[in-house]
Amino acid sequence: MNLFCFSYAGGSAQSYFGLKQALSRTNAILLELPGRGMRFREPLLTSMEAVLDEYERQIQPRLERSLEPFAFFGHSMGALVAHLLALRFASRGLRGPSHLFLSGKSGPGCAPAAAPKHLLTENEFRAYLEILGGCPRAVLADEELMQYFCRVVRADFEVLETCDERADAAHDIPITAFAGDEDAITPDLVRGWQKVAAAGWDFHVLRGGHFFLQSHWPGIARIIERALAPQPTTLSIKEMR
Repeated sequence: MNLFCFSYAGGSAQSYFGLKQALSRTNAILLELPGRGMRFREPLLTSMEAVLDEYERQIQPRLERSLEPFAFFGHSMGALVAHLLALRFASRGLRGPSHLFLSGKSGPGCAPAAAPKHLLTENEFRAYLEILGGCPRAVLADEELMQYFCRVVRADFEVLETCDERADAAHDIPITAFAGDEDAITPDLVRGWQKVAAAGWDFHVLRGGHFFLQSHWPGIARIIERALAPQPTTLSIKEMR
């Protein structure tokens, strides 16, 4: 089973390296957007449509080479990407994921209205990132790295804050959601995904703030692999004969 992983705002493919290591029966495919990681010289994307186009471009060739089932995992911005990309595949009649794993993101239409963060001044934006957490100390202490990081996160926030979450569209596949008990995106907000989970729902609250997943990779990996494990087929006596 392949698990396509979509990074959170400011993250890169390596953000999920801990998950990849913790999985034993599932192949985590760590996708990379332009402007970060090995693609840091490429222009950043600032619209959700462009982000979905880019991820579809990376995923579809893999699906054409294999009929193996697959799933989507995303945290924060990545969760919204997973949601919208699954809807896009379904609307186009493309083979879609068998399961969605959504972490640290309010359910569609559940987040309270807030001023767009991508429009903050540089000082305001940096102050907000320090409160949010997740920025390595080495980045905070290096002005050049901080400028680069802020540029990436601001572009990702623009993607998030200017897109339609499709709150009216339900999934015909199971959804497993994760929330941090100390996250500003509260478990109640994350539980909002249940309203679009028409084919099954599971929910886990873990200890920590917005980046709680970084302390829980082994446990998250176990939940994922349990959800993706083939279900035993129950045969009737007549069928067994």
